[in-house]
This record gives sequence, structure tokens and C-alpha cells, in this order.
Amino acid sequence: MDCLETGIFARTTLKPLKSIFNLEREKQVVKVLIESGEWFTVSGLRRTGKTTLVRSVANTLDVYPIYINLWKKGTELVSTDFILEEIVKEIQEISKRSKLKKILKHIEKISFLGVSVKLRLENQIRLTRALEELCKDKRVVLIFDEAEEMRHDTTIFKYLASLHDELSPRLSAIFLGSVVSMKSLLSSSTLAPLYGRLGEEIVLKPFNEIDSRKLLRKGFEECNTEVDEELIVEASLRLGGFAGWLTNFGRLTVLEQRKGVKHPDLNKIIANLEEDASKLIYEEIARILRGKKMIGSYLKVIKFAAERGFITVSDASKILRKRASTAIVYLKQLVDYGIMTKSNSDYIILDPLVRRSALRPNFEKAVKIRL
Repeated sequence: MDCLETGIFARTTLKPLKSIFNLEREKQVVKVLIESGEWFTVSGLRRTGKTTLVRSVANTLDVYPIYINLWKKGTELVSTDFILEEIVKEIQEISKRSKLKKILKHIEKISFLGVSVKLRLENQIRLTRALEELCKDKRVVLIFDEAEEMRHDTTIFKYLASLHDELSPRLSAIFLGSVVSMKSLLSSSTLAPLYGRLGEEIVLKPFNEIDSRKLLRKGFEECNTEVDEELIVEASLRLGGFAGWLTNFGRLTVLEQRKGVKHPDLNKIIANLEEDASKLIYEEIARILRGKKMIGSYLKVIKFAAERGFITVSDASKILRKRASTAIVYLKQLVDYGIMTKSNSDYIILDPLVRRSALRPNFEKAVKIRL
């Protein structure tokens, strides 16, 4: 197969494990937890490889993975009905592929949209029975990507808690989140339905400069593409250690060479990458801030941190014209949802492309029109 289809530089989040760079321990931990029927979380900044890690490991095991991408909901808030509908669709696909006619009969008429409360509850019971039947054939793994989006309708957690108690360990669940701690978000309170039901938390971090360069070298080697070492060094510095940006850069560089460009223009490739990335980043920030009051204040804090390289509580207090205690709340929100990272007493934007997107003249306008 072509290196751009299944290698390090492939766009897909389903890869051979050998094409997932430098996460050997994490691969083993995910494998063990899935095979043990654990419910667990995977946290980390966006583009650190959470989805690829979990989906790719699950795909190598003798299980039925049910992958729910909560980001695809778009501008609408994620509801319990939407999540349950997505689970039903995935079970239908699995049942068709595996010729499990009995399970198809269980769910063929299940719907959660536009029906009465009574029928919703009845369909939840039918869905549970369908999952129970599926678990008799193989272990079932629910994978919720960008699970922080579930916070808008907490009813889903009561249903998932009941699934845990009834079907675990034949049914396991993994919650992926671009937050400081997905586990804390879902189960920090004793009143939270998932309290005591979530085990280990895996945290992915960006690569350091050395590993970033190794990733690029290995990817280019897979594609039989020779590039100057200077290009690799410069790209690792300008893109940080984010696997998503590095693999995208590698892919674009390989494509340039295949078009006949012997010495691809680094600045041009990164400029094109940044142009596309900025639109994605504006959408991400808009979704994080949607529903919050004083959105303009959050954007001012982000922009200040991008311009100066960091922001302190005192800086934020002056910008917001609020007390330090209020400024801390704003900063904590930006840290919790992966826009900033706290380093000692400073708050920084770790992702260089997020930082450069915030420096663009149209930053605040571009985010607001996506709200």
C-alpha cells in the first residue's frame, strides 16, 4: 500500500500500529485496558494523536468497536438522542457486516428523534438488549471522540452508567477529550453518574523537538522521499510537536515531490497548511466558547497571550477589568478546554498554529461568525 494511505503521513485515523510513531507504551496500555473490559479516558491537546491511537489499537483486537465522533455534529449542541442514534447506526452496520440478523431485528425500528418520552425510554431498553446480544458474540467497545461535547446533555451519562453496571466487562467504553482531564470532567463529583466507573486515564502530550524530527524522517523514509535536514529541523520548530500538523506537513511535502518539485518550498507548504488550519482552529475555539457570556473577553485574552507569548493572571485582570479571582476563572476555562496550558504562573498557547491563527487580523471576527 502507498505510504500516504497507511503510513505515518496518512490522513486516516485508522492505521497499522507500526505507523503510529513513538507511542509503544500507550499502545500496550490501551490494548490491555480494552481486553480487560475497562472504562477509561484518553486526554490531551488536539492533534496529539488520541483518536488514531485508540481506533487503531481497537481495530487490531477481536472486538466490535463502535466509534462515535461527537465533533461531526457541527454547530448544534450534542444531545443524548443524537448519541444514541449514532450508536444504533453503528450497531446496524456491524450487524449487517457480521450477518447478525437477530440483533438487526432488535434495533430496526429504534429511533430517539421526534418520539415521545415514553417511547424514548422503551427504545433505550431495546438498545440495551441489542448491545447485550452483541456482547455475547464479542466484546463491544464504545469510543466517544471529543467526549467533552457530551457535557451539554448530561442525561446520556445516566444511561451509560446503567450500561456499565449491566454489561461490563463485556462492554467497555473509552472517552477521548481535548481537555486537561477527561476523567475529572466526567466523574469528579460523587453525584456524577460515571463516578467510580472510570479507571485509568492516559494523557498524550506533544512530541519534543528530537522526536518531532524523528517522526518526519521516518515518514519521509517510508515514502522513499529525500529532503534536506534543514527542512526537517525548521518544520519541527515551526509546527511544534503536534503529530497532526507534522504528518500533514510531511504529506504535503511528499505530494510536492511527486509532482516533480525536487526542493519543495518550506514557507509555501507551511503557509498553505496554516491557511487551512486557521479555519479549523477558529471553528474549534467557537465551539468551545459557544454558550458562554462575554465571548469577546475570552478572545482578547487569547489574542494577548498570542502576541506576548504568555499571559499572567494580572494581565488578564487588566484586560477583563475584573478581579484576579474572576480572571483565574477565565484562564482556567481556556486551560481546561485545551486552548492554553499553565506553566508556573504563566498561561501559554502551546500549539504554534493556534498562536499564529490568533495573531491574524481577522481572528476575533472569524471566531464570532462561527458561533
